[in-house]
Amino acid sequence: MFIFAVSGCFVVVISFLLVVLAYYIQCRSKICHNSNSLNDKYDYIIVGAGTAGCILAAKLSENSNRTVLLIEAGSEFNRISKIPPLSPLLQGTSFDWGYLSTPQKWSSKGMIDKKQKIPRGKGFGGTSQINFMVHGYLETEDLEKWEKLGIKDIKKYLPKFYNNLYNTSHNIKRANQILTEEMKWSLGIVLEKAVKECGALSLTFCKSFSTIYKGNRWTSYDSHLKGALKRPNLHVICSTEVTKVLISNKSAFGIESVSGGLIRTYTAKEIILAAGSINSPKLLMLSGVGDKKLLQKLNINVVEDLKGVGKNLHDHFNFPLYVSIEKPISLSLSKILSFKEIFNYLFYKKGVLAKSPIAGVAYAPSNFSIILSAFGSTNEHIFKLIGNYKSEIFQKMFPFSNDFSKEGFVFLTTCAQPKSRGYIILKSNNYKTAPIINPNYLEHKYDIECTKKAVKVLKKLIDTKPFQKIGAKIHWPYIEECSQWRDEQGNNTENFLECLIRFCSMTWYHPAGTCAMGGQNDSNAVLDSFFRVNSIKNLRIVDGSVLPTPVSTFPNSIIAALADYASEIIQLTYPESE
Repeated sequence: MFIFAVSGCFVVVISFLLVVLAYYIQCRSKICHNSNSLNDKYDYIIVGAGTAGCILAAKLSENSNRTVLLIEAGSEFNRISKIPPLSPLLQGTSFDWGYLSTPQKWSSKGMIDKKQKIPRGKGFGGTSQINFMVHGYLETEDLEKWEKLGIKDIKKYLPKFYNNLYNTSHNIKRANQILTEEMKWSLGIVLEKAVKECGALSLTFCKSFSTIYKGNRWTSYDSHLKGALKRPNLHVICSTEVTKVLISNKSAFGIESVSGGLIRTYTAKEIILAAGSINSPKLLMLSGVGDKKLLQKLNINVVEDLKGVGKNLHDHFNFPLYVSIEKPISLSLSKILSFKEIFNYLFYKKGVLAKSPIAGVAYAPSNFSIILSAFGSTNEHIFKLIGNYKSEIFQKMFPFSNDFSKEGFVFLTTCAQPKSRGYIILKSNNYKTAPIINPNYLEHKYDIECTKKAVKVLKKLIDTKPFQKIGAKIHWPYIEECSQWRDEQGNNTENFLECLIRFCSMTWYHPAGTCAMGGQNDSNAVLDSFFRVNSIKNLRIVDGSVLPTPVSTFPNSIIAALADYASEIIQLTYPESE
């Protein structure tokens, strides 16, 4: 009873602090146009103001002779999203689409109903407003793989846009650049030393850089869209959901939207979907573009039988493992809630509230990553916003969850190139109904073997002098269904590790590939190399759904570069005729 009372008090305390913080730094700009001031026709209509949509709107509206309409289903995020370690708390709120997967067959045994939460940001900045802000580096191997699939010139041009987009001079703010800062945690230094000691494992240590500027989360909304909002040729509407793309004679000419119960259509020379890996395929299917048999079952008029729409869903899937330490160098809830840290952040934008909790990454290129999250203590009530764990499983994974001062960290192991593939299909022809999302996590045996290998390497890292010096101790979850697989001495076996991975792993929030780019000979490709939907004129897609295979890193940075690249392609191929 006492534990529940403490937990309840904690929720009240943190809720009060969040309200105070939100009130103190709340300063929303008026970015949305009144519907009466909108045109009926534009040169470009962009659906979705996430990472890609904000960049596209800013870049395409640079030409004052082109009119652009940006449509967003959400609104501007409240300023809590700007506080780096707190923004995940917006998951499960009105700023999140709140999607759930289907019950998983091969994984998620420790989740409620075997379902994974799949948070997707709803508002300006999209999921980049509620993610962990880690900057991902462009891997040449990924680009080479895409070129082998028939995607032309991607290796030649994308690196240029990536390098121009990201500012490595972290103290210099430039227009149309996404800023990054190094996250300097003592735990990151420990991990770096441990990787060096394990030289025979051929690991690479990567410092943690996050999209943060002067203590605030920094997204493409900040770097690109805000500076473009005063342009008379750029119109922005929010709280408006697009219900379908209007297509005639296999040529897109407009969209239908709903806002406040009112239906309105807008037309354009080109429609660009940037609604994300879940909503872009959903919108295509609602518009009659997708697998013919599935659409006919829902009485949707088939415009184009494009079987790849919604298929090829891939996602990074991580296995978290809690490690306690004896040194006060991690991020605990007591530190976050301390007067000192709150004061430091509110007045100086310094301290733990100004940083991402990701302290560093050890990775085996194109194989797996071991990510160190500096959170030493967590709370079940908070964690349920971002995870869907059964209470008893959570308590076994995080045994000190009621100790707000506990020092420790979480190692997250993930396969860089998972081979499991899932799908997204419509549940009904009503746009309000969430689609059926089946990521099929851990269906492919490779993903299990890859994760087990990463966990074994993790154990070797913990056994190094740098980690032993701070008293690092792994807390293996004691899950009854898995305990039978330990040997007589209580040691971990292959079957034990596999059982834990299938019980405890969770999404790393990187669903992609559901409207994949591909070459002419790729029957599952939805788009060509110029982001154009196959067989449909004047319709493109630019977001995470276009990635044909997983990127070996955090994808938000790559999606931003793709949007910058796509904006130039779109302008060079502008349809001059009506």
